[in-house]
Amino acid sequence: MHILFRKGIQQMNFLFLCLAIFFLRLPPLYILPFGGPFSTTHSIVRYLIAFIIGTSLLFTFIEKRNLEIDRKISFFILFYFFTQSLSVITTINLEEFLLVYKNITFGIIIFIASLFVINKKNIYAFINLFFLAGIFNILFALLVYFFPYIVFTYLQPFFHDKFWSFFAYQYERNRFFGDILDEILVPFLFYLFTFQRNIIKKLLLVLYVAFLAFFAILSNWR
Repeated sequence: MHILFRKGIQQMNFLFLCLAIFFLRLPPLYILPFGGPFSTTHSIVRYLIAFIIGTSLLFTFIEKRNLEIDRKISFFILFYFFTQSLSVITTINLEEFLLVYKNITFGIIIFIASLFVINKKNIYAFINLFFLAGIFNILFALLVYFFPYIVFTYLQPFFHDKFWSFFAYQYERNRFFGDILDEILVPFLFYLFTFQRNIIKKLLLVLYVAFLAFFAILSNWR
């Protein structure tokens, strides 16, 4: 019974991690028309990640297992965290620094949560999730660049206020897609292209890269 329960939690954690990453790869959207801890997609991510880490640590404690994290990974995590923390010495705006620092810290927490969940059996499904979210971002980019009226008229109420303020400000400066950053998928795309034997799937991967390159050039971000 205990083993079945643990497997059920592990499967749930994988689904929660996929949902969290999917939400993070998209702009923050309102789920509820009023405020609260569950009002946006990005706020839900925090609770999903907390559940993953909490249940993972609980089973580690119950089963009296040691946390197994590669020493090299641990070193790079600590080194990255230390270097980012050290920059507070020269900071000018402490409030802005803490906002960015919070995102960096949470990114590390998400990475640690993925170490509990991702394994050889589900890694490919997890990577494909990034591509799925990337497709939604490409569709959004198409609307923004070629059909801005639809975005500003019909979609604006669904976006978080702070995101929309930043988006609209950059749009007025002819800068687009500054927070999507799907270019991080390019190494995975080349990896999949190398080992892919299906011609149609290879063409789709090339098309995917072409869209990323197209919008990266149009974005006016350097």
